[in-house]
Amino acid sequence: MKPARIDPRILRTRAALREALVGLLRDHRFEDLTLNEIAAASGLNRATIYKHHADKFALLDAVIADELQHRLLAATGDAAPSGGSKLAAVVAAACLALQWVASLGRSDDRLLRPIAEARIRSLLRHVVEYGLAEKLVTTTLRPELAAAMASAAIYGAADAWTRGAATSQRALDAYVAKVLAALDGVIAPSTQPFVRPQRPLTFDA
Repeated sequence: MKPARIDPRILRTRAALREALVGLLRDHRFEDLTLNEIAAASGLNRATIYKHHADKFALLDAVIADELQHRLLAATGDAAPSGGSKLAAVVAAACLALQWVASLGRSDDRLLRPIAEARIRSLLRHVVEYGLAEKLVTTTLRPELAAAMASAAIYGAADAWTRGAATSQRALDAYVAKVLAALDGVIAPSTQPFVRPQRPLTFDA
């Protein structure tokens, strides 16, 4: 699952905004943050932020999408180009992304985690839809139903992982294998020879 190529200038802006937002959330509730504070912390002006994001909610959505993308690419870095390895990577990335969300921000922040978790749920469905469209995974159900069921199951499994005590890579690998077995009735890795996808996976949905 290779992402579309992004202009390096956009990547630098994203990195500055991400670092600023994550840093500010250590001491501020998301609902109290202003774009002026984010701009000052990032070294960018409001006009630059508005070129990329309509408001702070859109910025948070983008930061969460970047985190899941980073986790997904890290999980697939050494994986064989197969539907099974890609599906396992999606589950592992969801677990690690939700673990990151759980560590983000203050405990009294009422908006941050619900927004972040909703964004991850949406992106997981988008990723599963991509896998079905590109025939990395298959299903006997209608594709839209399979995507809805599989992404909900992956999110639920990832949420359960974040509440457990095990955190090692070995424990995560074992957990992912169990999740894949449970998903088998909904989606399964394609048994066809790997064919490079016709279009890149994007995280703007």
